[in-house]
Amino acid sequence: MRMKHTLLAVTLIVPAWADETSVKDTSGTNPTLLLRSANFSNEYSELQSGGFLNDLTLKYTEPFMDGKMSMRLNIPNLWTDAGPGESGLGDMSLKWTWVANITQTDGWVINTELYAPTGDKFFTGDQWVLAPGITYVRFLSPEVIIAPAYVHSLGFAGNDSAVDLNAGTVDLYLVYRPAGEKWWLTSDLTLSMNYENADQKPMSFELSYGRKLGRLGDSTVNGFLRPGIGFGDDRPYDWSFQIGLSIIGF
Repeated sequence: MRMKHTLLAVTLIVPAWADETSVKDTSGTNPTLLLRSANFSNEYSELQSGGFLNDLTLKYTEPFMDGKMSMRLNIPNLWTDAGPGESGLGDMSLKWTWVANITQTDGWVINTELYAPTGDKFFTGDQWVLAPGITYVRFLSPEVIIAPAYVHSLGFAGNDSAVDLNAGTVDLYLVYRPAGEKWWLTSDLTLSMNYENADQKPMSFELSYGRKLGRLGDSTVNGFLRPGIGFGDDRPYDWSFQIGLSIIGF
């Protein structure tokens, strides 16, 4: 579960090309447009051991400071057939995001996520984790964006017998969102580095298809599908598949 902390640290990135587009963007993929949202997702991962891990997660985001900052609560519920087989609450987290700078050509987003050891004994890292990160967003065109990011996860306090966590995640995010369309594609290549064990460098690649499904009052309802594949001897999973629903702007 400690490595999962490092893989949860980066948000979806589709900044607007101009102010007019930004106002109309309710895809939930624009980190410079912080809107109140609720996200429900379920991710099934096939593990190297032959077992599985299922992650049913609720995320709630609340913006403040005129939309320049936000706080997001993440509540994972997990079950697996690995080992004795277990189900229960995972380690919850609270993420602060700040849109530090945004122009028509690029932008910077800074965030810090705090994980608490709230999970049941089979699903917890047994320590608090602080994960600050920074993302540079480059608008290549009105439809294509590239956004490299780095997150550093550092464990502290908690169970003295817990394995020290000191890891970094490099993430390369690409977005294709056709102008005027109700759908978008994203790809996400992630490399994690365990600074306590340099030989551990798990990698994963995920491709996502998102679509606007309709309206619910003043809010927008979106859905997405995200298959993924792991690479390397220390890969986080062999393959995964995630499905999700978000309500944005209520």
